[in-house]
Amino acid sequence: MDDHSPDKVFDAFRHSTLAGDDQWHEMLTEKVTFTGPLSVATGRDQFIENRAPFYASVRGGELHRRVVDGHTVITQVTVRIAAPGGGELPLDICEWYKIRDGKVAALHVYYDTAALRSLMEAERRQA
Repeated sequence: MDDHSPDKVFDAFRHSTLAGDDQWHEMLTEKVTFTGPLSVATGRDQFIENRAPFYASVRGGELHRRVVDGHTVITQVTVRIAAPGGGELPLDICEWYKIRDGKVAALHVYYDTAALRSLMEAERRQA
């Protein structure tokens, strides 16, 4: 498997976002797109502006499942994000990455916003 395979690109991108460094910025195409339940972004600058606060809130994560199909990497992950009251909240996410020429060209993220809201409200009550 070469270093630009979708599997390797995903691994490097995930490692960078979990490590809290900015190397993931260079792993994006100029015209990368992001689609999620609460926001969308088009282009590298907008993607970075949109995603940087989320990645900065990530305290860890577990990869449950990964499927690679051609240029697409599909994952099922649980990430632990910083909560407003100082704790951590688990967030179950399904991600669809499109990898082109060794870079992330598109990312679609799916998660239950109602479940996240409930977790945040419960965490605020405990704080």
